[in-house]
Amino acid sequence: MSAKNPVPRFKKIVNPKSTRPKPRDPRFDSLSGEFDENKFRRRYAFLDEMRQEEMNSLKDQVKKSKASWEDKQPIYKKIDSLRNQLNTNRQKSERDEIKKKFYK
Repeated sequence: MSAKNPVPRFKKIVNPKSTRPKPRDPRFDSLSGEFDENKFRRRYAFLDEMRQEEMNSLKDQVKKSKASWEDKQPIYKKIDSLRNQLNTNRQKSERDEIKKKFYK
């Protein structure tokens, strides 16, 4: 008996794609349910409060700072961004309230 066995000509290759689980995106998958914007807003309402607190703290930071205008510029941009996010969320909620009044 010899240890020198001949190498098979055709080697079986396992498909690596079949063993790996398929990634799924919950935004487009029906298993995750349907998107309800009202539920989403209610569940993440605390973010608006956090944005308001952050905006107030940034305003206080600007008032206390004695830096030049160029140094304060990133803080002002962040304040504007937070203000725009809050305004957008308020407008959406007002629009939804108006729709509820007229379409119910």
